[in-house]
Amino acid sequence: MSTKCESCHGDLGPTPIPCSICNNSVYCSPTCSSTPSLHATFCTSLQNFQAQPTNHFRAIQFPRRDDAPRFVWLSHLTTSISTQLVPNTQDIKDFLEPTPAHADGPFFEALPTFTCQHCGIEIEVYCLRERDRTSGDIGRNKAFMSVYDGLREKVWRGGLLARGFARGGTTHQPRNLETGCAIEVVRVLKEQMEGGEN
Repeated sequence: MSTKCESCHGDLGPTPIPCSICNNSVYCSPTCSSTPSLHATFCTSLQNFQAQPTNHFRAIQFPRRDDAPRFVWLSHLTTSISTQLVPNTQDIKDFLEPTPAHADGPFFEALPTFTCQHCGIEIEVYCLRERDRTSGDIGRNKAFMSVYDGLREKVWRGGLLARGFARGGTTHQPRNLETGCAIEVVRVLKEQMEGGEN
């Protein structure tokens, strides 16, 4: 459970109010619990992702053509090199919605990982290499624009996908992302988009 209010991000008072849908996130007051927030955007979507398939972990997709982000199951598998579960590269490609121009060669990259302030897991975001292009057939990410309050021309092109993991020595253990993680992904991506050239 988060130690900060989902709405104002302040400290929780003596009687925090849990989210009535997920019970994982909390608010500091009745006013904050009734204020529209990013948490509400993701929380309803999260309810459809409780029955976890084997070797799948909950990730967050920002589809480039859809009106809202959503939780998805990202499959993980072992490789011939390691028994550690790693994200399925084909799933990542599918979630990033490549265009026919991406048929040859690698077309996506992972941004530097960051630690979620809500739960402490590591988060990795995948995006198209051409995310900053000003022309071409890849549109700006419509789902991210639905949760972004900045300049639309700063929003990257193509799909975005975030996944979570916990570091354990030399291994990375996949973890499910929660609503607090989704809010953190939006915050970090917004900073990166606004800090870059478009």
